Amino acid sequence: MPRLPPFVAPFLLLPALLLLAGVLAAHPTNEGAPLASQPHADAVSRRSLRATPKLGFVQRAGTRFVVQVAAGSNDASNRTDETCENFYFVGANTYYLMVRGSEARFRCEVDEVLDAAVELGITVIRTWGFSDGSEEWNALQRQPGVYDEETFRGLDYAIAAAGARGIRLLIAFGNYWRHFGGVDRYNAWSRDAGHGTCDGSFNCRDEFWVDPYARVLYKAHVDAVINRRNVHTGVRYRDDPTIFGWNLMNEPRSAYDLVVERRRSSDASLEYNVSSNSGDALQAWIEDMAAHVKRSDPRHLLTIGSEGFFGQSSPLYLYANPGPWAQLEGVDFVRNHRAPGIDFATMHAYVDQWLCTERGKDKQGRDSWFDDWLDAHQQAAEEELQMPVVLEEFGGKIGARRDLYARAFDSFARSAARGGGGGGVMFWILYHACYSPLDRFGGGYGEYPTLPEGVFTDSKEARHRADTRALIKDASTRLKALNSASASRGTCAWSPPVPKGEGCNNLEITQLAFGGMPWRCLPGETENLTNCAPFADAYRARLYRQPPAQWRADGRVDGDLPYNTVES
Repeated sequence: MPRLPPFVAPFLLLPALLLLAGVLAAHPTNEGAPLASQPHADAVSRRSLRATPKLGFVQRAGTRFVVQVAAGSNDASNRTDETCENFYFVGANTYYLMVRGSEARFRCEVDEVLDAAVELGITVIRTWGFSDGSEEWNALQRQPGVYDEETFRGLDYAIAAAGARGIRLLIAFGNYWRHFGGVDRYNAWSRDAGHGTCDGSFNCRDEFWVDPYARVLYKAHVDAVINRRNVHTGVRYRDDPTIFGWNLMNEPRSAYDLVVERRRSSDASLEYNVSSNSGDALQAWIEDMAAHVKRSDPRHLLTIGSEGFFGQSSPLYLYANPGPWAQLEGVDFVRNHRAPGIDFATMHAYVDQWLCTERGKDKQGRDSWFDDWLDAHQQAAEEELQMPVVLEEFGGKIGARRDLYARAFDSFARSAARGGGGGGVMFWILYHACYSPLDRFGGGYGEYPTLPEGVFTDSKEARHRADTRALIKDASTRLKALNSASASRGTCAWSPPVPKGEGCNNLEITQLAFGGMPWRCLPGETENLTNCAPFADAYRARLYRQPPAQWRADGRVDGDLPYNTVES
């Protein structure tokens, strides 16, 4: 479908900034507001906020997350030295903590989820820090710069209650999808103000990336969240180590730079389309927004919130994409996460929704793809980005969930055991017990750990759910043991991960036609090259820019050695 050009003149930006300043002046932040101890904290809430552990800020040391602790203690306030330990984690998504925590009658549901997380050993929960538009239930930002105090107090409560239990939160600033407002709402606000061209519909959604006024509004929301002072703790969000980090946006994609070219031939049967998507508009937005967040809050970790599709910058990893469509979403895992200010990488995985190739037709193919997806991102994070990667969202319907969770947990436990880049695994989604009627919003992937026995009358489903809970607890126990064993004064220093062990030994490459194979060498590479050798990155860069003759055939595919394996 044709895309409307963005008629937003640069000279309109100054009036936009002045207008926004007026809006914010009329609706100030909660600076100086009294701590909420009476009307917003009933008996249950007061109990849930008592005895808050002193958490330390999670930081990054190369490809590992680390946290400063005292020797033999998880309480950073009691430390007598600079002892650190690794912070590999099992986490979950519960997007609704803010909107349900904003009403006293639903606050027990927040407590229920957090208590269940403690029981399962979960140490990080990802949740939304947005709900945009007055038509949203318990909207946070009803109009640009106009915030509902009760809803903001819901996020205050979620942060305070999580911190009281030693749980950290990963908070997203916005959504690419329409749920809870999303970028469609920002587009509509921009157009209503006389700046943007998109009315908030899906067809012009990606105008958001290049609309200067929409960007001004988004940055203002980021600042409102970062500078918020929690009414329960008195701590600004930017100073609160309970916050693990920030997502720029949930699952950003962009078709703004999508080009479809019709190739014609004298033989009509040979006509075909050639599609490409540079993703430049999304990349520019990521770089600008990451710089803005880091100026406002340099202490917290920052990531994109990306699904992690591989793009043109890293053709050796294209084999791991769930299908050719993934390369056209404007997302580029390596390029996007190289943006200055991004501290760690993310990937999502929904095998049942994404895998529309031959591999998706049977369990063996689906398992094989999922393993490749995890391996490719861990390799790219270590070798290309030198940062941790988090499986930030993944899920499966109940029949496939047990095996899917086991594969993910085992992959990241192996990475943690060698000090690798697999930083954490976060399943979608952890619910309170009575949320099942609304599970359609979570895709049917919900875990209900607090449900009493007998709720699921299907014995097979009950067994699957019990097995899944056991897997979660076991994985968290394994990672916590590895973290504790790593405690030392040197843990916070950067160190490369231990080699995966396969190295580069000229093994047969069965998937080279799809762009490469993780932890395997390509034809022409030095035999037994180790990925973690000091010269490996420089050597590979020279090799890819001056490829051996067998890699090329005048740009044509030559047997199993396609030209697209060469980085130009």
